[in-house]
Amino acid sequence: MSPSFYIQSSITDTTKAVLYIEIDAMGLSYIVMEDGVCFLLAVYHFPTGSTDETVAAFIHQIIADQPFLKEKFNKVQIIYGYAATVLVPSQFMNDTDNSALLELVYGDVNERVTRSDFMSK
Repeated sequence: MSPSFYIQSSITDTTKAVLYIEIDAMGLSYIVMEDGVCFLLAVYHFPTGSTDETVAAFIHQIIADQPFLKEKFNKVQIIYGYAATVLVPSQFMNDTDNSALLELVYGDVNERVTRSDFMSK
């Protein structure tokens, strides 16, 4: 899969940089930053009507095709940009209530998988 948009400046040491990856239903993008300076920006668009399985295959292909993504980074932040998400303060977080929270906000969304993630800040 080829990127729709790709800009890279020279960076030799990624161990001090932060890799931000955003995945949503329409595509995947990533950016590499160090001290507020962007060294790389890439955007990939998934074909319209892609299934979960084809999206997973595209993500695996992107990772395999981009050796830069296999470098060591100081930190990696993965952002899931799907509409049916709810941010909950940690003191109210309860894994057994995740589906109920989504249904409360979005109604019956018929999600196949419900995931949770802890964000420290």
